[in-house]
Amino acid sequence: MNDKQMKIGEETRKSLALLSKEEKETFFRD
Repeated sequence: MNDKQMKIGEETRKSLALLSKEEKETFFRD
């Protein structure tokens, strides 16, 4: 794996973490 692929993987993990956090907050707000 090269640096570019690792960076993309990191960004993807961050995005997924943020999404799941927002989804949980939205879910519990109802």
